[in-house]
Amino acid sequence: MVGDAAGFVDPFSGEGIKYAFISAKLAAERVVESYENDEFSKHALDSYKRVCYNSFGENLKYSLRLTRLMYKYPNIFFRLLSSNKIVLDKWLEVPAGEMGYKEYIRWLTLRVPYFMLKTLFPF
Repeated sequence: MVGDAAGFVDPFSGEGIKYAFISAKLAAERVVESYENDEFSKHALDSYKRVCYNSFGENLKYSLRLTRLMYKYPNIFFRLLSSNKIVLDKWLEVPAGEMGYKEYIRWLTLRVPYFMLKTLFPF
């Protein structure tokens, strides 16, 4: 319940249970650390936010960027994902934990022109 209460959800996939478990573990570690140091100040407890961001915050930030792009250009993303097995297979590495959103966006950005041309003009 602790991790779920934090409300961390992947904007692209809607998945949140992974972040619930991670953030709950991080919250428990911060509580134990505060207890052992007898330090319950706002600064000590705010370290939870920093640790969460360092652990998965950047990935969620890039997930939001990809989501915004997808909603802005749905036809492009639908074509890319539905007609290029390579693009879809590479994206599946993100939820599998083999690649982060930042790396996927970099990978995709370099290849979008090629894949779009290939989709529009199959040879």
